[in-house]
Amino acid sequence: MILGGVLGGITGIWMGGQPGHWVGGIASDAGGLPIVGWARDGGDLRVAHFFGLHLMQALPLLALLLWG
Repeated sequence: MILGGVLGGITGIWMGGQPGHWVGGIASDAGGLPIVGWARDGGDLRVAHFFGLHLMQALPLLALLLWG
């Protein structure tokens, strides 16, 4: 978990210096998923960020809630 957090932070800092959050797909938020705006044709790094890093935050919280 710690290594994932550190590597995710380093990757996030690197992505922050890039011109956008698209990889290979059409560089546009038009026609994205409702509410989140993620691209439907692929190439959107925000999806991997959400499921990778935020799930690491949610799982320990879920375990803590189920423990007690």
